[in-house]
Amino acid sequence: VTGARGGVGATTIAAALAWHLANETQRHCMALDADLQRGTLALLLGAEAGSGLRPAIETPARVDDLFLDRAAHVCSERLHVLAAEEPLGQELPAAAGAAARLLAVMRRRYNFVVADTPCWPGGLARDLFEMAQQRVLVMEPSLAGLRDALRLMQLPAGPGQAHRPLLVLNRANRPGGLPTARVTEVLK
Repeated sequence: VTGARGGVGATTIAAALAWHLANETQRHCMALDADLQRGTLALLLGAEAGSGLRPAIETPARVDDLFLDRAAHVCSERLHVLAAEEPLGQELPAAAGAAARLLAVMRRRYNFVVADTPCWPGGLARDLFEMAQQRVLVMEPSLAGLRDALRLMQLPAGPGQAHRPLLVLNRANRPGGLPTARVTEVLK
């Protein structure tokens, strides 16, 4: 789940989706916050941002089922969260293959992994964006939102993506926003 711009509600939608999959459909779900410095997914789900995500992306060979058990925080019986709260201003490069290793271990244990990736992703977020089976782009009805959603839709699909991104128009029909019919027309 990626916002076309910051502040469009992508994290709220990712949290609601993860909660729904875990608690309403009774499936095991991991909520993964790929914004290691400013992410709020754990906060929205009532969990703590731990220190396990950083080692997972710096030394992916350490990631296994036991590592995941210790690093993820339990929100409910079927919902776990993996998030970090790293200091601002620090470079957090992901080692080659970190996202692939993390997802491979998660997919063995969880029916769904809902990743909240920052807009204009880089590093871990970029890799997750490319590896996602279904991209969800959240936008608001504004000219800037339309422009950025169109730009994100033009990015090539990753190898496991068979569909176009799912677009979520958040805050539709709000005062000052573009009419939904206009947004639909522009996005075709």
